[in-house]
Formats: sequence, structure tokens, C-alpha cells
Amino acid sequence: MAGLTKTQKDLRNVLLYTQELVSLNEKVIYDLVAEQHPHFHEGTLAGLEGIDFSVDAEIWMRLKRLRETQPPAPDLMFDGWVKAPPHPSPDKAPTLLDHRMLRLSIEEISDLAEAGLLDPDDVMKPRETDEEFPAIMDAILRTHNMPEFRQAWQEYVGGAWAKWAEVEKPRRRSIDVYNKLYQVQQRVIAAGDDNAIELVWGIGIARWQRENGRINAPVLEQLVELELFEDGTLTVGPRQVPPSLSLKPFHALEVEGSKGLQRDAGSQLERIVEDPDVTFSPFERKSFEPLLKSCAARLSASGAYVPDEAGRDPNDRSLLAIDGTLRISDTWVLYVRQRAENFRQDDIQKLIQRVEDAEADEDLPSAALQFVRPPSDERLYDDGGLDLNDASWNLPETVGRSPARGPSGSGSGSSGSTSTQESDAFFPLPYNDDQREILRRLQEADGVVVQGPPGTGKTHTIANVICHFLATGKRVLITAKTAEALTALQDKLPPGVRELAISVIHSDREGARHLEQAVQVLANEAKQINPKQVSQEIIDNQRLLANIRDRIKVIDSELLSYARRNLENVESAGEGVLPMALAKRVMQGRSLHGWFEDRLDLDARFNPRFSDADIAEARDIRRGLGGDLAYAVDDLPDLDALPDVARVLAAHRELARARELEEQSRSGDVPYMAAAALEQARSVQDWLTDYQVFFEEVRAETWMVSTYQILLGVRRSDEATVAALRRALDQWARLYADGRDFALKGVDPGDVPSDDQAFDAAVAVQARGEKPFGVFSFGKGPLKERLARVLVGGSAPVNPGQWEEVKACRTWQRDAQAFLRNWSAICGSLGLPPVPTDWPSGRGELLRLGRLIASLLRFASEAKACVDALQTLFPYGLDACAAVYEGNVSRALDALATNLEKAELVDAQAVRQEIEALAAGRGLPFHVGLMEFAGALGDASVAPNDLAHGWRQVCAEAERLSALRPHRMRLDEIADAVCRSGAPRWAKMLATDPVLDGMDGWTPPDWRASWEWARADGFVRSIGDRAAIQKLANERSELETRQRVILADVVRLRTFLGLKRALTGRIEAALAKFAAAIAKLGAGTGKAAGRHRRVIRDATLDAADAVPCWILPEWRIAEQLPATLNAFDLVIVDEASQSDITALPAVLRGRKLLIVGDDKQVSPNHVGLDERTIVQLRTTYLSGLPFADQMDPATSLYELGSMIFPGKAVLLREHFRCVEPIIRFSTRFYQNLLVPMRLPKATERLDPPLIDILVRDGEKTGDVNKREVEVIVEEVRRLSEDPAFEKRTIGIISLIGDKQAKLIYDRLMRELGADVIDRHRIMCGSAATFQGQERDIVFLSMVACPKTAVAQRSRMFEQRFNVALSRARDRLVLVRSVTSSDLKPGDLKLQVIEHFRNPMGEGKVIARKDVLDVCDSGFEKEFGARLLDLGYRIRPQVPVGGYRIDFVVEGADDRRLAIELDGDAYHGPDRWADDFRRQKSLERLGWTFWRCWGSEWTVDPEGSLADLRRTLDGMGIEPLGAEPPQGAWTEFREVSAEVEPPPAVELAPESIPVLAEDDGEVAVLVRPAAQAESDAVPMPESENIDAVATASITVEPGDLVVVRYDDTPNRAVRVRISETEHKPDVGIIHVGEPLAMALLGSALEDEIEVDLGGGKTRSLVIERIERAPAVAA
Repeated sequence: MAGLTKTQKDLRNVLLYTQELVSLNEKVIYDLVAEQHPHFHEGTLAGLEGIDFSVDAEIWMRLKRLRETQPPAPDLMFDGWVKAPPHPSPDKAPTLLDHRMLRLSIEEISDLAEAGLLDPDDVMKPRETDEEFPAIMDAILRTHNMPEFRQAWQEYVGGAWAKWAEVEKPRRRSIDVYNKLYQVQQRVIAAGDDNAIELVWGIGIARWQRENGRINAPVLEQLVELELFEDGTLTVGPRQVPPSLSLKPFHALEVEGSKGLQRDAGSQLERIVEDPDVTFSPFERKSFEPLLKSCAARLSASGAYVPDEAGRDPNDRSLLAIDGTLRISDTWVLYVRQRAENFRQDDIQKLIQRVEDAEADEDLPSAALQFVRPPSDERLYDDGGLDLNDASWNLPETVGRSPARGPSGSGSGSSGSTSTQESDAFFPLPYNDDQREILRRLQEADGVVVQGPPGTGKTHTIANVICHFLATGKRVLITAKTAEALTALQDKLPPGVRELAISVIHSDREGARHLEQAVQVLANEAKQINPKQVSQEIIDNQRLLANIRDRIKVIDSELLSYARRNLENVESAGEGVLPMALAKRVMQGRSLHGWFEDRLDLDARFNPRFSDADIAEARDIRRGLGGDLAYAVDDLPDLDALPDVARVLAAHRELARARELEEQSRSGDVPYMAAAALEQARSVQDWLTDYQVFFEEVRAETWMVSTYQILLGVRRSDEATVAALRRALDQWARLYADGRDFALKGVDPGDVPSDDQAFDAAVAVQARGEKPFGVFSFGKGPLKERLARVLVGGSAPVNPGQWEEVKACRTWQRDAQAFLRNWSAICGSLGLPPVPTDWPSGRGELLRLGRLIASLLRFASEAKACVDALQTLFPYGLDACAAVYEGNVSRALDALATNLEKAELVDAQAVRQEIEALAAGRGLPFHVGLMEFAGALGDASVAPNDLAHGWRQVCAEAERLSALRPHRMRLDEIADAVCRSGAPRWAKMLATDPVLDGMDGWTPPDWRASWEWARADGFVRSIGDRAAIQKLANERSELETRQRVILADVVRLRTFLGLKRALTGRIEAALAKFAAAIAKLGAGTGKAAGRHRRVIRDATLDAADAVPCWILPEWRIAEQLPATLNAFDLVIVDEASQSDITALPAVLRGRKLLIVGDDKQVSPNHVGLDERTIVQLRTTYLSGLPFADQMDPATSLYELGSMIFPGKAVLLREHFRCVEPIIRFSTRFYQNLLVPMRLPKATERLDPPLIDILVRDGEKTGDVNKREVEVIVEEVRRLSEDPAFEKRTIGIISLIGDKQAKLIYDRLMRELGADVIDRHRIMCGSAATFQGQERDIVFLSMVACPKTAVAQRSRMFEQRFNVALSRARDRLVLVRSVTSSDLKPGDLKLQVIEHFRNPMGEGKVIARKDVLDVCDSGFEKEFGARLLDLGYRIRPQVPVGGYRIDFVVEGADDRRLAIELDGDAYHGPDRWADDFRRQKSLERLGWTFWRCWGSEWTVDPEGSLADLRRTLDGMGIEPLGAEPPQGAWTEFREVSAEVEPPPAVELAPESIPVLAEDDGEVAVLVRPAAQAESDAVPMPESENIDAVATASITVEPGDLVVVRYDDTPNRAVRVRISETEHKPDVGIIHVGEPLAMALLGSALEDEIEVDLGGGKTRSLVIERIERAPAVAA
């Protein structure tokens, strides 16, 4: 302890202070009978219909929702006579009225009087008639005159009704139990009361009367919870906390040994709970009986365990009388109590230990440290703007300006913030600037305070913050004092993250399921992911998000550019004008300037680059040119380009020859050659020429022709023969080629035989360069001679190379001789002629025929290609196969020669082409003449002399036209200047359209006016480029949608990656245990199922540290989470205006703190804390701390946070809940900064949204106004019976206390039942109960009446009224018994009444005859009129989002389109930018917008309407016709209990049924039930609840009174009024003091003034009154 730092001591002391505050609220239950909450003993529930016990281990009791049955209807003759309550009870029989007044005819009266059923004195003339003897009279019938009638009634009551009551009574007891538990369940869910409750199953009821007190309470306790199912079934089951021993009443009464027993029996109970084979249950005796016996024995020497007493029937579950003997039964009791704080106390004690164990201050939560550290002297606000030291008036334009706020995001991070801020925000839900600012401040500070006025999307904001922190690998804890504030949060989180957020709010079982699901996700997904793969996916997605964000910025910039062009003044013709006015000018000048067709713009590039003088010159040139204007500069002829006459005449002759050849082709004499390359034709011609020579040469060798055709396949032969023939021919061709080479070289070996080996050896030796004979050559003379005859090139060989040639020649000789022999052998089989085999003859034939065979083979190999070429060249008229295969080549050669000659007349064609090129296809006269001349070339009928004369005329015209070139060029220069200035069409007409009759329409003197008109026209058209704007808008919408999807996925992936990295060995092991146990559990049955479930539960708790997000009410944190400092990176406290310093344990669990609340809403209101105790605790624990005085139970955490984290508050301004006429009341509390964003759809809208009901006879008795109760109950009944309101939710709020609301709830439960309450989610309570809630329809009961009304002006009432009047989404109904004249100025009740009179600040809105009367401009009226003409249902000037939508077009099924008209004097570019930001906000809410520029409408209204209709058709919005005019925002009603007398109605005699006389008895007259009687008296209420509710408490001596002064609204003061003491410093005030005198006799919530003397007063309001605690008897 001594080693603690000052910070540790301070933080420990604040925790001790908090622990004391928590313990002060604890209440010890001595006797259940004395408690205000209901309890249900086992004996009273046994045997009741619809209630089952011990259903399974998780459900100890189940209650079915039973319906009341109605009593049997009595006979019709009793109609109108029965005096019965509206809610029949089997405990009270109905009775008859003593008398009734009926209006009867004289005949009926006579019959009744004669029968003795009517006293003549009871017959009267109707008051409203003046007739002396009317036919209809008033008559009073009395039951004492009708004994038979009374007897029949008694028989009904004693018979049919009594039988019904006998059966219904136990059923009603079951229903009563169900209803009470149902109310408990609803109250637990709402949890809006200051003292929350819990349900306990007590086992072993101890009953003992001691001298110092009485005990009637259970010894063992198990906290249980209620669960409501869709069919209305209620179940009661144990919570996920262990049972406990409850001996506190014994401790308080100082029973000896009770504390030791608590320790010993507590340990024994822990062992029972941990035993896997024992399930603790009130229906398992072995789980509790040993403990009960031990308690009976050790708490009293005479104590007894009831089942052990002699003679006790074990089936008797009743309780014995209480006396001086302690008796503990084995029965159980189900009871409700104020929530115990033992878990929170233990949790705080553990946190204290953690603080003390911290090694340094840096290990303590930084946010929590700010609670004990003094505020910093550092400046909070530095906007980086204007330097106040600079006194100069000449400041830069941007100094002091805050950055422009971008439009609300759609998960888009669109313009408005820096890119860094946007890239840091992982907000998957649509967001706005306020949310970005919250995140920015959280990054900078340890704590941030967010003020969230009603309905401003706090849950939505928190969900985005959660996602960002999870995506950055952080853990988050979200808490609130009330559970309902957290209900919707988990559903707001995107899928993938939602499963990892554990929400334990209303039910432990629900929370356990969430936790198991989260652990399942951890085991199956987070554990299995591949970090590298996920990391890369995150990188890719975030890069894509950055690209989308950048593109959205570009789109926004482009859209703003369009807006500026449409809305800013522009300069046109030297004058500043709005675009819409400019459009009107354009339309007015269209007929005057319509000749100017070019699209210009007001941009500087469209300033004319020519002058008036240029246009005047152009006018003169155009007139001078006349028809020659048709000739452009390029059209004018160049004299040098024309050929001379001689060349033209030569071309004429050659082209004539070409025509002759063409005629031959056309006549068929010469085949026509298709277009082909001339080189191919020449190549084919050469081939055919060679082939013709060859064929002529071999014609005599018929076998060679046959062989050629065999090789080509023209003649059939078998494949083997063809192959052998080809081999022989190939060899022959080779031998011929070699023999020809030797002959050309002159190699002659002489006539040496082929087998002369000596000769060949000598040749070989010499070829090697050696001597053939060596040293001695004797005997080799003949050989020498033979060698001497060898010649090479005509001489003897002289070197080895020449001898090598001789050697080769000898080899060839041998091969040739061998071939000749072989040929002789095969020629017969092939049918070929033989060749001589002797060498001299054979050699000659071999070479002669070999040459032909070589050619044959060549032509055979090329024949197919030649055939293909010929067929290509001559598709028709030529037989290519005959030419190539059969040698008929003459026709082919002639065709080729003729066609090639025709193609080679090149120069003649060139001349014609030159002339035609000069014409170039132009249609001008000169060029037409050229084309005609070119056509005459080559025409044999045209004489050369005539042709020469014509050509000279052509040249003369060319010379004339060429002289026009300078003028034409100057005109083109002017036209080019016009074109470059932006008018290409005008330029074209200047250059091409000739002047007619001297009038030039293209060069008017006032051309400049038309030019400026065209610039204006083009500008107007360009700024309304609807297609481009729509394309941008569609792209932006698609990008935002895509961005939201990607961002949600990024959040999920980053969260899972963070979880993977955070897994420890312990958690991994727990996950493995969890998976194994889940697999073993299977269907959940069998002996081991309980053990497996326990393993699953333990593994789940071990793995809970890996769960990144917990959503828990403050009180559940101690139960669900370990007491660990810095366990979370961020703690969020929602609805912090209801929390106080006791939320510190939650704060200590996080590094950073986000406080979300609102000091304008209900603050905490603690009961029973004596001022002396508070002073003592504060002095003991908080001395010296900077915020000691503010750490008060009555100071909210929100207020405390605003002091601890100054300058870090962010206000949420966009309101999404209520329609504007409702929320307008609350805006006064926020300097009118709230921006209503919600406009209900057609099926949501309730007109009017406000209803003001004045109850004239309402009277406040105690704390309730029964007439207002009746009115509200009847209104709710009417709504519940109307099918139109079937799905509407309903709330009822009492503006004074909560007794009024409780009475209303009891009446609704009794008269309408739980079904209706469930269906409409009916909730009743005070403003505190409703904080964090909303309903479609809300009733406000003002309660006050003229006699009791006191002013309500204090801060407490502002908070209450703010909450109460901001809960209704669509309709707010005020039920009041006071008028404005009954209230004082400044009274909030008066402000409410005035708000209902004028909710929109516009005066009471009257019904409009014309929906267009409210339009701001003529533009809007004209546009709206066109929509009405088309039959659309429109609503003009619809307020939403802080501004007005020009029109809303409504269609079936809630389809609607918002229309914004921009461009008139009411819309500037700055306003448009604001409108666009709000539009993006509204688009987040599902709105679709269509915008139209005023200039666009002016220029093309039909086109604009066509585009709008396409949009409407695409949305399925069809014309519905005009809607009936809307009336006032408020409907006023007035109700009273006075009953007016019924109108006199003359009844026909047959309308009065009379029973026929029977046996002399007189018939009894019966009136229809529908007839009203003036003397009928309603039966008074018989239930005690009304009397209890009307009870009121006023201040008496000894009371503790909690007051709040107007001048110190943040502090609640507790004073106890004493008759003996006066110690104001500790909160004790003597009855004689001014404060006590002012308080005595005052009631709860009275606002009073205390006389301080000297003419000074001080106002306060009474918040609580607590009676002095009674001494236990």
C-alpha cells in the first residue's frame, strides 16, 4: 500500500467511493409480504391451468397465454337492464338496474299499467313536446314492480353465470399470474426506472419471528430470467450465474453464526454447482436439501427443516404460520426485487486490486486517469486561421475561413475532409461530417464526448465507430445504464462483423447463444484464415477504395462545375445576367437570329477573330464571285498541270487501239483476262512458250508424251508402275545432267572399256597427285597410250584436279552403261522404247533423250501451278488443262499476248488519268467538262482535229478560273477566321453558298447581334447537359454502393486478420475444446450431455478474450467480463446522461473512452441517499480530487465527461426519428441546430401528425388523472381495432411521475390483454422510461388539471419534456386537462400547448385550395402545373433535412421521387452546394432525386418533362391524381363525460317487442339494447389499483427530499427535514427554516420558491420524497 503512487491512490479511492455508492442502494428483504413487488409461492401456482413446471434443465416454469372467456349472455329481455362493468369478473355477479325510463306509445303504457307493471305516476309528457296529448310518453319502469322479471334474473345468475364463474376463477388466477410476470418481463426489457428489478427463484423459505424483526424469505437464491415467445408463451429459466446463499436478513438481525454459515455453506454450494453429475434445480432435492438442513440447524438451536417434522405431508406445499421457531421449508417462491449489487461490488473490489498491482501509472487506463487528474492549461481551440495580432484590414481572402464541409457520406468519404481523414475511416455505414469528427478526436484524445439529441442516429454512429476500431485490430466494449439503449446496436453492424459482437442485454441465454456463435466463428473462420492471402486482399480492396474515393471527388467537382455554370451570373453582350434570364432572352430572339446555326458558348474562345470590315469584304468578294463561289481554291485549275495537245492526241490514238483489243475480248475471240498482276501473266506466257517448243520437239517421241501424261495422272496407271517410271526418269535426268557437264568441260577419257581397271587405277593415282607408274614403267606401254589419249578441255590433263574430273567421268560412264542395260531390262514392262546398249550409240541416245526427259520432268512438276495460274487469269473462255496437259497452247498464248498488249498502253492511260485526276470527281462545270473530254479519248469516232480544238477550249476556261484564285483565297481566310472563332457552319456557308439576286443573307450588317445570341444559346444548351449530369450521378451512386460493399468486406477482413494475430495458445486450446465438445454433444441428449455442455460453456468463457466486441448493460459487465484493466481499446458509454460515476468500472476496462449522451435529456435520479452520507463519502475518498464535487450520484457521466474532456464534444445534428412537426418542439433546447431528416412515406404518414385532446372534466387526484386515463385507454382501444393501425407501435408517457402510466398500463392489460400490448409493442412509463425508446404513435398525458397545475420550468422538466416529445415517429397525441389560461408564462406545459397550435412556426396551416400557392417562384408554379396536368400526385415545398424539397411526386406502394428545381433567383451556387450535401444525406435514407435547371426548362420544357417521365416510369410511379388538400398540422378535439339526453324518436308500435300473454300472466316489456336510457348510471370501478394509483405523498417532517435549484441545474441537493436538528452542512434542515417551511406539504415534482429574505427568492423543484425508514418490528 505504501508503494502506491498518488495517481494509484486517487484512482483507488474513486473506486472505493463508487463501491460505497453502489452498496448504498442495496436493500435487504426481510419479509416478502412487506415488499411492493409481486411474489408467487409454489403452493399458489400448483395446479393452475396453463402453467407447467420443470420442463427441462433450462426451463423451470412455462406459462401459456390464456384468453379470458366471457360469461354466457342473458336472455334478450334483460338487454338494457344489466348493470355490469366493462370488464366482467367471475368474482362479482352482475346486477339489474332499479329502474329505466322508456319512451312508449299510449297503447303500450295502457297495457303495462293494466298489468301492474307501471305506476301511472311514473308516466310523463316529454319535455320537448308542446302537444297537450302526445302519442308518445316517457314512462319509468321499476324492477320492484316486476317480480317474475327479477326471478328470471336470479335464475340466470345462480345458474349459467355461476357455472361460468366457477370455471373462470382459476383461469383468471392463471391469467393474473401471467399478466404480472408479463409486466415484469416488459419492465425488465424497458429498464428505464431508476431502480431496476430482477426476478429471483428462492428455495427453502425461512419463516421466523424474532424480537428484533421478522424473517419470511428464501435461504437459497437463483437469479432467473423471463423469455417471451412469439405465441405469447412465457418461460422462466435460470440465468448463467451460480445460485447463492441469501443470509443477509440474518446478518442484519445479528443472528449468531450466520456469517460463519455463509462462508461454510457457500463453499458447499460451490461444490454442488461444480459437480458435473448434479444439476442445481428447485425440482432436484439433492441439489439443495443438505444446505437447507444445515441452515436450519446452525441458524437456531430450535430450527427445523419442515419436511423432517413428524406428520408433515410431503405433498403439502403450503407455508406454516410464523412463530418464534425458525422453520425452513423445501418449497420455493418466485419473486421480484430491486436488482442486487453484489456482482458489481465484487467487480469493483477486483478492479481496486488491479489498480494497486499496477507497476506504474502508465499501466493504468489513460481515459480513467483523467477522472483524477486536474485539467490541463493547454489551449483547446486553435483553428489555425486569423491572426488576431494582425490589425491590418487587408487580409488574405481565405484567412479565417473554415474548410468547406463536404456532403454527408454514403460510406463514400466524399468531398469535405482531407484525404487522410477519409482514408482512416472504416465506416461501412453511411456517415456524415460529425462522425468523421468523432473519429478524428478519438485519435487525438483519451476521451471524447458526443452530444446526441433525440433521434440523431447515436446507434448508427456508434456502429460505425465500432467497425473502425475492429478494422484496426482493436477491441471495443459498449455499455449503457439501460439495456434498451443497446438493443438495436448489434443489428446495425454489417454481416461478418455482427457475429463477433456479443450482445448480452435482456437474456443470459440469448447472450450465451451469441457467445457460442462468436466462438464458433472464431474456431471455424478466424482461426483458419491465411494471413498472407487476407492481407493481400485487404491491400487490393483498399487500393480500390482509394480509387473510388478519388473518382467520387472528381465527379463532385464536375457536378459543382455544372451548378456554377447554371447558377452564377454570366456576362453576355457586356452585361451580367443569370442563366435562366439568359435562356428567356434566347427563346425570345430565336426567330430573329435563327439563321445562325452554330453552337457557340460564352467562353472566351468564342470571341470573334474577325471584324465588321472582314465581313464587308467577304460580302463584296461573294458578290463578285457570283456562281463561281462554288469553286474552292483547290477546285480552281492549275494550268501547268494540263498536258499539251501533242500528248493528248498520242494518247487518243493508243487508247483507240486499246478499245479494239477490248472489243476482241468482248466478242469472245480472245478470252478476257481477269485483273491480276502483269508479272504473273508474263511468267505464265514465258512458261507456255517454252512448253510449246518442248512439245513440238517431243511430238515425234510419242512415248514421251504418254510418259508426261502418266506422270501428270492424265493417263491412268498403277502406282507401282508410276513409281518405277519416275525413278528411272529421275536417274536418267541426273545422268544426262552429269554427262552434259562433262561434255561442256571437254572431259574425254577415250574409248577405254569401262572395265579397264588398270586405267582407272592409274587415273586415280594421278588424281591424288602421284605418278601412275612409279620409278619403273616397263611393260606398261599400252596403258600409257590409253592415258595419253585422255583429254580435258581439248588437252591432256596437267594437274590432279583435271585427273579428278577424268576419274569422275569414268564413274559416270560405268553408271550410264549400267543404266542402259537396266533400261533395256525394264522398258518392255513399262511399254517404253529400248535404247542401244553399246556405249558409243547408247551414249548419244542417253544424252539426246536425257535432255528431253529433264525438260519433261520440269514441265510435269510445274504443270499444276501453270494450270492454276491460267484458270486464275482466264476464269472463262480458256481450257487451261488442254493447254498444259495436251500441248494445245496456241489459244492460251494468243490470249496472253493480246491482254498483255492491252495492259502495256501505259502512257495513254496516264494521260487520261491525269485529266480525270484534275476533275477529281467534282461536279463543277469545269470539272464536268474535263470528265467529258477524258471520256472522248480513244473514241475512234472523234477526229483528232476536233479533239485538239476541244482541248484548247478547256485550257482557256482553266486560265479564266485560275485568275479568281486570289479573291477566293481571301474569302477562305475570312471564313477560316469565322470557323476558328467557333462557327464552322457559318464559315461553310460564307465559302460555299452563292449570292442570289445581289442579296447576301450570310453577311448581314447586324451579324454581331446574332453572334452574341448564338453564344448565349450555346451556353444555355451546354449548362443543361442532362445526359452527362445523369451519367455522372448514376456513376456516383454506383460507386457509393460499390464502396459500401467493399468497405464492409474490408472491415470484416481486417477484423478477422486482427483476431488471427491476437490468438494465443490458451485461446487456441479453448477453441479446440469447444469444437470437440460441440462434436460430442450431437443432438444434446444422453447422460454425458450435461458434461459436454459444461465443457462448451467453460471453453466459450476461456475463448471470450478473443471476442473483439461486447455489448453489455453496465450491471452485466461485472457478471460477464473479468476485472481487467485496459482489456479494451475503446469503451463506449451510450445514453451517458442516465449513467453516473458508478459506470467507472466500465471506463477502467478501456484505454479510450467515448461518452455518448445528452444533458438535455433525463439525468440519473437516485433515491434515498442522505446528504450526510454523500458528504461523508466525498470527504473520505475524494478530498483533493479536481472533480470531487461533481462526482455526485445526481451528476450524469455525460456532464462529468464534459468537464473531464473539455473541448472534445461533438454535436450530432441530423434528426432521423420524428416527422418535423413533432421534433420542432425539441429544437428549442439545441439552439435550433437540429436538422430534421425524416419525411415519412405515404403508408407511414399520419395526417395530422399532432392531435391535441382537451379533457374538460379531467381532474388530478394524487398523482393521477383518471379521466385522461380513460381517454387514452379508449383511444388505444380504437387504434387496436382499426386495421389501418395494425402494425403501429404505441407508447404512453406520463408528464408527471409514473403512477399515471402504471395505471394506464394496468387498464390496458386488463381491458385489452397482452395480445394487443404485444402486437403494438405498447409501452407505458415516464420520460425516463422512454429514454432510448421510440414508437410510431405516442400519447402524452399531461396529468395536471386547473386546480393542481403548478409551473414546470426547471431543467429537470426541460429534460423530461424533451424526451417525452421526441419519442413519436409519426404521431404525437397530447391529452390534457388544462388550457393556456390555466398556466403561467414560462411553464413548459404552456409551451407544449403552443407548439401544438403552431408546430412549424408558420401559424396554423389552413387547407389549401391550390397546392401551388406555396411555390416560391413562377418557375416552380409552371413546373408544378404541368405535373398536375399529367395527373401526378405532388406535394410542394416539403420540409425535410433542414430545407424544403420543391416537389415530391408520390406513387403507389410508397414509391416517391424528390424534385429539385435550380436556377431562379432563389438558388445560388452556394445554396446549391448545401442542397447537394443535404441531398446526399437524404439519399442515405432511401430518397431518389431528380433535378432540373431553370435554364434547361426555359429552353426545352418538353424535353425536361420527357426525361422526368422516363425517371418516374423507371421507378414505377404512375399518375394517381391529385390528393385531397392537406389540413392543419394539428387536429384539436375536446371530450367531456357529460351525456346529453337522447333525441325524441317516434317509434312505430311494431318496434316495441312484447311477450305474448300466457296462462293469464302479464307480459314483460323489453327495449332494444341499442336504445339509450337517461337514468342509467355507470358502474363504479371496483379494482383497488385505481385507489393505489391516486395515492399521493407530500413532504412531512423526517422525510428525505431531493431538490434541484434552477440556478444550479447540474447539482441535486438532498435534505432531511428534522424537528430537532439544524445542520445544513450535512443536509439536515430544521422545520422552522424557510427551506423546510416551503417544502412541507409540497408534492413530488412541485416547483416552489424559497424566501431567502431581503426580497430574494430561489426556485427549486422536488425530484424525490423518501419517508424515513421504519424500524423493524
